[in-house]
Parts: sequence; structure tokens; C-alpha cells
Amino acid sequence: MPDSKNKLVSVVIVSYNSADSITRTLDSIYNQTYPNIELVISDDASNDDTVAVAAEWIEKHKARFSDCILIANEKNQGVAENLNTGIRAATGAYIKDFGADDLLLPDYLQTHVAYLEESGEDCVFSNMYAYQIVNGEKRVQDYETPIGEKFYGVSAKDQYKILLRDNCLFSPTFLATRALYEKHGLYDTRFPLMEDYPYYLKIAKEGTHLNYLDVRLVEYCFAENSISNATSVRVLSPNFHKMMRSFFYKVRLKGLLKEKDFKYLLIGFWKIFFGDCVILFGNKSTNSIVRFCNNMRELKFLKSRKNKG
Repeated sequence: MPDSKNKLVSVVIVSYNSADSITRTLDSIYNQTYPNIELVISDDASNDDTVAVAAEWIEKHKARFSDCILIANEKNQGVAENLNTGIRAATGAYIKDFGADDLLLPDYLQTHVAYLEESGEDCVFSNMYAYQIVNGEKRVQDYETPIGEKFYGVSAKDQYKILLRDNCLFSPTFLATRALYEKHGLYDTRFPLMEDYPYYLKIAKEGTHLNYLDVRLVEYCFAENSISNATSVRVLSPNFHKMMRSFFYKVRLKGLLKEKDFKYLLIGFWKIFFGDCVILFGNKSTNSIVRFCNNMRELKFLKSRKNKG
């Protein structure tokens, strides 16, 4: 239901084979305390009942929203372009993109929109929980941030330098203004399975400061069938590793060289090499060589030395 006192927020949900989870996600949007919401669902050619489940849910709950848009793409585009499709259809002053298995706690939009309204900033991150559905039961736990508040206190230029080393941001917590996408463009479709990291690196490089709220109002689905954390019984996803390699050579390598950050340049080469070895030797956790290569890739030997020291 429209509310003239609150700017329109477009919640863009991207789905793929999410019939079992999308209702939970939609319910979490419905239960937001923020009143003025446009719902946009962009489905990436699911081969299950995701679109039918979403359509039925919308029919029952559409009065809650300013508008409901359901896009059923006929061809799989990858997460980055699927997000772009949803964002292009969105009309809100604020845009919250989201996976069809993650959850927003009721005060998420109210709290994050208020921050952007008061600060005049174009984006904000926060903390989150992780959850799994185990035997039909939802289990929630804290999900510790890999960075402290110090990261958010430095300039956009310094944030860019830190992000060149690795992604350290919680993308499910991200809220942005429409102006941010108008200024920087949409997600980079060269990396269809990792839309978030290239984008945050880009906007920081182009001068947008990445901001932070110390709240936990998101529950991130941490499970083997999560669309936002696609994993398998294999040690490493070959497609994702291939994309990370491509992103390193096309984007991060040039930036690290320019910043003369040779330590993380070498670490980047190291991780790619041992990731290649994991796949070369069968990519199965039962293989001792694969386990060794994966420990080397994750630099676990350095962590163990540090703990001993």
C-alpha cells in the first residue's frame, strides 16, 4: 500500500529453482515494518515450480505492496544479469536486492532506509545471522564479520585498496539508492556467479564510500542448496573457481600492480594455482592430495603457524 511519507523501496528478489525457499523469503518482505515497498521477482529460468509458487503468493498478498512485478526469464542469464533485469524493472528510490532463500528481519528496511535518509549516503552494509533448515527445523547462528568497523571508517580510496585483496563484505545486508546504480551502472555480467565483489570494488574505486550499521537484521541461508552460496559435495566449484581466476586476471591483477601490493598479488597467484590443483587431482574431499592442495589454497598452514606462535 503506497505511503507518501516514505520513499518507495524496491525489493528485488532473484530466484533460481527456489520453490522450497521463496515463500519464506517473501514472507520476510511482507512482514517488514517499512510501509512503502515495491516487490520485484526476477526468476532465472527455473525448472521447478518457483514461478508458480511466487505467482500464487503474490495473488494472496499483493495488497500489501505498492506494486508486484514477476519476471519469468525464458533463458538462464546468471545471477549478475538476473539482478540487472530486476533492477531495471524497479522504480523505487531505494533498491534492496536479495536471494530467494535469504530473510530480512522485520526492521531491516526501516532501519537501513533511515540511515541513508539521515546520512545522505548511497549505500550501507550491516551484520547478519546465518541459518539452515535441518530436517525441517530452522537453525540460526551468528555469522561473524571478517572485518571490523575500521574498514568503514577509512576513505573510499582506502576501502578500494582493502577490497583488492579480498571480498570482506556481507552482500545480503547491502541496501543502495537508485542514484548509486545510475552513477556506477549495473552488475558486471562478465562474472555471472559473483555479482557482488566486482561491483563493490568498482564503486569504491569510483569514489563511493561503503558505510556500516552495527545491527543484525538479515538471515543468510548457509546451506548446500542456497542460491547465494552454491556449493556441492565437491571441494571446489569448478565454474566459480574459473570465474574467480578470470576476475583476478581481468580486474584485481591490474589494481594490485598499480597499488604495488605485491604480497596480495602473490597470494592471488598462489590461490589460483592451488585451486587449479584441487580440480586437477579430482576435486573430492576423500582424496588426500586434494585436501592438501585445498589447505594450501586457503593458506591454512599460515593460520596454524600463527596460532602456534
